[in-house]
Amino acid sequence: MHRIIASPQELASRRRERLEGRVPRVAVMPYFVVSDGVLKPLFGRKVTVRLIELLASVDDLLVINAASLLDTSPRTEPRVVGQSLGADFVLKGQICRADQELYFSQSLHDVRSGEVALTRTVTCSIGHLEDFERDVLSRVVATIRWPMREATITRLLRRRPRDATAYELGIQAQLAMHRMDKRSMDRARGYLVRASAIEPTHAAAFAWLARNHSIRVGQGWTQNRAEERRIASDLAERAVRLDGESAIALATAGHLRSYLHRDFEGAEELLSRAIVACPNEPLGWLMLGATLGYTGRGEEGLRLVRYGMSLSPADRFMFNFLCFGAICSYAAGDLEGARDLAASARALNPRYSTALKAQIVSLVGLGDVKEARAVAADLLQLEPGYPEVAAATVPFADPADRELFLLRMRTAGVFERRRQPRPVALAKSAARARR
Repeated sequence: MHRIIASPQELASRRRERLEGRVPRVAVMPYFVVSDGVLKPLFGRKVTVRLIELLASVDDLLVINAASLLDTSPRTEPRVVGQSLGADFVLKGQICRADQELYFSQSLHDVRSGEVALTRTVTCSIGHLEDFERDVLSRVVATIRWPMREATITRLLRRRPRDATAYELGIQAQLAMHRMDKRSMDRARGYLVRASAIEPTHAAAFAWLARNHSIRVGQGWTQNRAEERRIASDLAERAVRLDGESAIALATAGHLRSYLHRDFEGAEELLSRAIVACPNEPLGWLMLGATLGYTGRGEEGLRLVRYGMSLSPADRFMFNFLCFGAICSYAAGDLEGARDLAASARALNPRYSTALKAQIVSLVGLGDVKEARAVAADLLQLEPGYPEVAAATVPFADPADRELFLLRMRTAGVFERRRQPRPVALAKSAARARR
């Protein structure tokens, strides 16, 4: 394997050094919008996500991912939010409008002392958020760490999406995808197609669209798996070409090379670049951990997955983290850990069929074939076409690991020719998974 930018061990070591040096951990609460018929709550989400993205790009800050915060009530005390997420500082803000002017009021709270470290009101014209972003970015970072150089601020702001509508559609798509059902995934795809048409240079829209197609493949929600794979890969590679420093684009492209094409060397290179581009984006850590699991380095992969979880401790996609943790545990030979993590993922989202697959092979490996067969019946209810594509979807690099995975699936009855199982209430299935 050729030398990648940094090995996973080196990347994890750098993060440990930053943590031991007490790098500040920052959370941004959703900006509250004073609705007046013009401003909508989604505008506040857009501002929040954008600020998190900007702060996450600053070296020597640990920034909690937006997916852990967007459901937070603006009435919640910042100190409570900070304590629940392990943050040192919490930024809270409000937006109101007067004619063509927007007024952003924000306060930065020190979680340990309970004191307000910074209060600031910024005014800017509707449609021109650069002044607000520049002011908040520079003042928040200066309050926590050090004054930022103008050149650094300009570099970070330069990557701002040009079209607000495309950006809003991208946020709506992410929120829909987190529901992880076919209808919501289809709606998200519509948002992303519109966003990419409005702004053809917005790499994140193409990256999320690629993830959307990839999830459809993994969940069996497509009639033409080969075509869906091709579309997902093309979109991901296009996102990387548009922005070679986009962590979302690099992480998505890397994961698809690993999961869909078993190009593990190319995947590691892209995923390492994703972590270097934005160490605060959990997707890079999660997908690199999964790839290490696929290639037999389960323990190492699990450490990276757990670190990704620490960057977004209340993530809407937590079932995804838990599931990849289960895959890494399975690869490391920890079948009990894999079973428990898969069951936890399934309890959070009973529709996530990948979690059921990890649970089945772990249960069979532990000798609990009866329970494995019950889970297999639920899997076939969710993904009836899985037996036909199973052999092509096992992502492990070692042929022996792939054969063992399929053998355990067979033992659980996944490939048996039988009548369609009776409908099973997903809530009941999830309850059994927790036991």
